[in-house]
Amino acid sequence: RTEGEVDDLMGLTKPIQAATDGTDENKIRSAIVDWVFQCYDARVGGFGGNCSGENPHDAHLLYTLSALQVLAISNSLDDERLDKDA
Repeated sequence: RTEGEVDDLMGLTKPIQAATDGTDENKIRSAIVDWVFQCYDARVGGFGGNCSGENPHDAHLLYTLSALQVLAISNSLDDERLDKDA
């Protein structure tokens, strides 16, 4: 596959597409960031997985790495919910 085909499949360099109901990109991005922060454990300063279930996973390095990548892509590393001193 060409680089463009892979990008079309994975959306690597394309902006988040607005929903068909007229929701703008900032609202979608904000909803994603809010969901990521549901998994944040301020006690240990990391992110867990399965945060919406009854038995959320403890914070882990891999979950934290993924969460920080999402926050970096969405320009949200300066969010006040992120306790940098934990």
